[in-house]
Amino acid sequence: MKKTGVSVLVPVLLLIFFGTHTAVFGAENTSLPEWTLAARVFSVEDLYPGYTAGVNQSGQTGALGESGEKIAELLPRLILERAADAGTRMVLPEELYERRKKELLKERRSLYENLEKAVYERDKLIASDLSERKLYESIAAKEKDAEKLRSELKKNQESSALLAVSDFKSRYEYIVLWKKNAAELYAAPFAPPADSSNKKNDSPVVRKREPEDINALITGSVTRSGTYIKADVSLVLYPGGNEVLKVSETSAIDRLDTLASSLASQLEFALQNTKKVRLFFDIQPVEAAGKISVRLDGRLLPLNKDEGDLSADIRGGIHDLYVEAEGYKGASFVYDFSSADEFYISVHPEKQNDIPLKISSSALASSRLFFNGLAVFPSSDTEDENSAVFTVNGLPVLAELQLEDGIKKSFLLTQRQGTFFGMNEYSLPVTQKAGASGIEKKRKIMYNSYAALIVSLPVTFSLFGKHIDEYNSWARGNNVRDDLDKWQIAYYTAAGISAGLGINFLVQLGLYLHAANSVLPEKVIPKKNTK
Repeated sequence: MKKTGVSVLVPVLLLIFFGTHTAVFGAENTSLPEWTLAARVFSVEDLYPGYTAGVNQSGQTGALGESGEKIAELLPRLILERAADAGTRMVLPEELYERRKKELLKERRSLYENLEKAVYERDKLIASDLSERKLYESIAAKEKDAEKLRSELKKNQESSALLAVSDFKSRYEYIVLWKKNAAELYAAPFAPPADSSNKKNDSPVVRKREPEDINALITGSVTRSGTYIKADVSLVLYPGGNEVLKVSETSAIDRLDTLASSLASQLEFALQNTKKVRLFFDIQPVEAAGKISVRLDGRLLPLNKDEGDLSADIRGGIHDLYVEAEGYKGASFVYDFSSADEFYISVHPEKQNDIPLKISSSALASSRLFFNGLAVFPSSDTEDENSAVFTVNGLPVLAELQLEDGIKKSFLLTQRQGTFFGMNEYSLPVTQKAGASGIEKKRKIMYNSYAALIVSLPVTFSLFGKHIDEYNSWARGNNVRDDLDKWQIAYYTAAGISAGLGINFLVQLGLYLHAANSVLPEKVIPKKNTK
């Protein structure tokens, strides 16, 4: 009995595996859907159009010399600049329901238009000069098209009738600016007047038209009175055109940046659609309270200083807070600010104990140095360009050198046993190590080697079983020696491939572990202690 195809079984299976592996692990992660925000030019009322405040010998200068019309264009752009970092929005089921309802309505209108056109084309055939047979065939074809449109229209109407808010679940979407540019203001979403030829009507009826390419629009009005300006700003969501927030602020014209920041911070909670939480800070000692600054998830948090109280408004959720003051140690903590509308935070920072460290490295002049993740700069220079003196607030310190070629080298700077005196000097050796990209490459090679080994084992075990089966058949005289030899060669070949893949996996695993170990921080103690 002659059997063929055994010699190509192993390579074919391996090719199938590597193709699947590449398709699965090579796929890119999808990003969040975009939620588009735009702003339109504000309406304006200039109470004193001829006011000349801010005019000097060289003419009008700054915002004081701007007209109300120019301010009405500048302010929404400034608000958009600050709203560009709003992050993500929690889109509720009600909003998703309105979107789907609008999509179905748009589809239904299109179906009605197409159905009307199809019926018209069918009826127009009556007046044609086609033969009776051709006429019936053409009318039947047009009627078939019309019937298909009626069926689609019926499905659309049924979908609209069954549509419910409960069909949707909340999701996050990433807030982006219209045309990805804060300088681009949205055109007024209105159709032409219904009867623009009626000259007697001073206020013609305007048919509103909802925008199709944005999810929210910032609208507003400004009233200029001398050197002051009052801004009324609203946030309107689409579809539906619902006004979800309206805020008002008054400010001096020469402080438009501050006005825009204040308005944007009030709009931010409505943009993110999250709960507004107020934090109250109790900082002791009092000297530290005057120098305090707070970072929320790495961003500087604006503080309200009303009647001596320090407070700030944030969005509810889990946040990382970092409180620092000049001359004091920083304090960091993570907390879930969701269970209440107000939180009181008591911070008692310790006095900072500055310790001078002399860092020496052959790569110091051509690299960047970080202590505990923060970039540091020399507090004083030395005669040697490869050494400098830095100041830290206590030991140990995790230092990191970022070299020009992108490689990072980490060191754990520790203190000698006993009391700390004077200045410690640390020598940071720099040797060529595998960078992050090199480690990632070795990791992929190691995983692929392991996967190839796993895929080869079923083939080897299958051929081993087939070889035993052929041997038993040959021993009973039911098979010839040639068939047994072929399956034996196939089994030995597969076993050899599996053994080679196993050895290769062990080698690649060792290379990966060695590369990964090279980026772990090296413990460094002071070279010397001077007094």
